Amino acid sequence: MKFKTVNEYIDSLPEETKPVIKSLRKIIKEEIPDSEEVMSYNIPCYKVNDKQADYFSAVKS
Repeated sequence: MKFKTVNEYIDSLPEETKPVIKSLRKIIKEEIPDSEEVMSYNIPCYKVNDKQADYFSAVKS
């Protein structure tokens, strides 16, 4: 599945994973407030001045 937004990505995750990912997303937004939230490589990415500053993903182990 190709995700268009970070919300789509998070909505696709298992229910037990969503709180952790939402918390991580909130921390990134607080720590890098000027970042632009985008999808890159089909995972959430945060850019500052058109450069990748952070990515995150959830994987089943």
